[in-house]
Amino acid sequence: MSKLIDFKEKLLGLYHNRNQAFSYPQLWAHIYVEFNEMDNGNIFSKSWYSTENKKNPYKKTILEVEENDNSIIVIPSNPDTRVQYCNIIFDYIDGYWVGENLKCIIPEKNMYVSTSLKFDGNNYFSRDAGYDLSTDKFLWGKDKKEGYFHFIKEK
Repeated sequence: MSKLIDFKEKLLGLYHNRNQAFSYPQLWAHIYVEFNEMDNGNIFSKSWYSTENKKNPYKKTILEVEENDNSIIVIPSNPDTRVQYCNIIFDYIDGYWVGENLKCIIPEKNMYVSTSLKFDGNNYFSRDAGYDLSTDKFLWGKDKKEGYFHFIKEK
């Protein structure tokens, strides 16, 4: 099986972090994340709060995926504006696809975004955080010390 097929098979589906949110509601919102393959082979991702519905996501992203020697390169973009974000390089490590881009610079906002992701076909871990470009001050998202959102794939 090609790396790209394995990557997609393990990523595609509907996930939730119900256990994490119910165990620590003061730290973790209850969120759903869904990944669906598009006709052109790209992946459409959307995230919504459990108090909303999937027709009202707070985040939508198109993921263009490419296979490169030993890695998968993901090129995220906004589906409405088509603006591309920084690439995320994924490697297969100890049963997980692991990807990160720790300093995606957004000069017009004087900030950078740090993204870390990993998934194995059942578990999907995600952490995004924004930092001030000049001072490295934490601005939004989950700081490293808070850990990752832990989503579990629905069967």
